[in-house]
Amino acid sequence: MATDRLVACMASRRPSRRLLVALTVVAPLLAACGSGFHAQTNQIYQPGPGITVRVGGVYAMNTLIVTDGHGNGTLVGALINQRSRPDELRSVRVSTRAGRVLDSTIISGTIALPSQRAVQLADTGDVRVRGTLDAGTYLTLTLTFANAAPVHVEIPVVSASSDFRRVPLGPVPPPTTPSHSNPSRAHP
Repeated sequence: MATDRLVACMASRRPSRRLLVALTVVAPLLAACGSGFHAQTNQIYQPGPGITVRVGGVYAMNTLIVTDGHGNGTLVGALINQRSRPDELRSVRVSTRAGRVLDSTIISGTIALPSQRAVQLADTGDVRVRGTLDAGTYLTLTLTFANAAPVHVEIPVVSASSDFRRVPLGPVPPPTTPSHSNPSRAHP
């Protein structure tokens, strides 16, 4: 019955006062449904499985460890130096929630972090981790920089999948040393 009145009112050229009053009251209420402190548009969007930390001088974005399932892992994520001068990642510490420290290595020694630029750790696979790396668990990560405050965060361990097919995995490569000639060997 009310629907019939609404249709008849809308068909006429001049809507009734009741309809105008109802629209005046209901329209702001409907508009308020998508706003407020808890509205979805005010929530932080976490686009990937990794953890993001946006505090301090260096942001760690979408950080996680990819494992090959054989105790080898690679730290992936983007490090963004927010400061006006260059910085560098100097050390990485990975431990279990129980406090057991895993072997972790920055293969190149340090990682340069230019000012206001992202450095994608997955591209080089430069940060390797060795130990009990079970997919689905969380590990505690500490990143130490030359200038910025350290980043402390719990990150997930994920198995290598098609999403991470380009991440270099495997044991830490042995250091390359230049070949030296044998000085005891005399040449005629």
